[in-house]
Amino acid sequence: MVYDAIIIGTGVSGLSCAIKLKELGKSCLVLEKGSLTTAKACGGGITNKALSLLALLDINTSDFLDHDAKIVTKTKQFFSDGSIKVYDYTKQSTAIKYAIGIKRQSFDSVLVKRAMKAGVEIIRDYHVESIFYDSFVHVDDFAGKTLVYATGGVWGNQQDNLNSTKTLGMSINIEAEMNLTDNVFYFYIDDAYYGGYAWVFPNGTNRWNIGVWQKGDFRSLKENFEQFYANTLSNKVTRFISKESPKSGYICCGNAEEYLKKDNVYYVGECARFASDQNGEGIYQAVLSGIKAATDICNNS
Repeated sequence: MVYDAIIIGTGVSGLSCAIKLKELGKSCLVLEKGSLTTAKACGGGITNKALSLLALLDINTSDFLDHDAKIVTKTKQFFSDGSIKVYDYTKQSTAIKYAIGIKRQSFDSVLVKRAMKAGVEIIRDYHVESIFYDSFVHVDDFAGKTLVYATGGVWGNQQDNLNSTKTLGMSINIEAEMNLTDNVFYFYIDDAYYGGYAWVFPNGTNRWNIGVWQKGDFRSLKENFEQFYANTLSNKVTRFISKESPKSGYICCGNAEEYLKKDNVYYVGECARFASDQNGEGIYQAVLSGIKAATDICNNS
């Protein structure tokens, strides 16, 4: 069988691309070297813009609430000079007037379930050994008309000429009762984070994600994270229940293109460096990248 597309990676961009391809009547195969769901240094915030895109893939708020997600109506930014800025989703002109806070593994589970419902063929624990091209793209014994790299921060194309910025984040999920409102995303802006910020996001019942995202001096990230985490526990947690292991990882940001294409090979999401260098957001960009690439594949098939 020759697939219309072979996709490497089951992250947000890869699965969004696969779901859209199936909706457009195209065949695809998704290869994943690890687990279909994964913990990442990700706050788990899904903005109203991202929710609007996901709705186009028939992924709706009820799917997230089934995983004990939280509806978020405001964002609060706290600055080192004592000032506070509030962004109110309910007062925006967008159709969806809220965001969602959810554990990253739960978000991935929603995407996987939707992909399987659409009939996407997924092979997990698969390690690609060879890729070569003739009239088709050959990934080991599989053949496709196009190849889509959706491998996250791993360079699929090894291009160094992209307008990109390497950033680094570290976060942890905890269960705790806190003296914070669980329908608000909290951001803490300080020069210590070199253009980044610290955050506390609600992502379930008595469940929170705490993290730091930095644009520079990555050697200080662990110290900054540990200090912010300790301060959060002492100042905001009223009853601590449990925690998971901290996660860290690079986020490569700043490329203006929604996806990259060379002949019949596509690079989507963070693999194309398509994440925001302003706030580190990648979910909206990943969904958009996958949808746009799938549409282009369909139009050129």
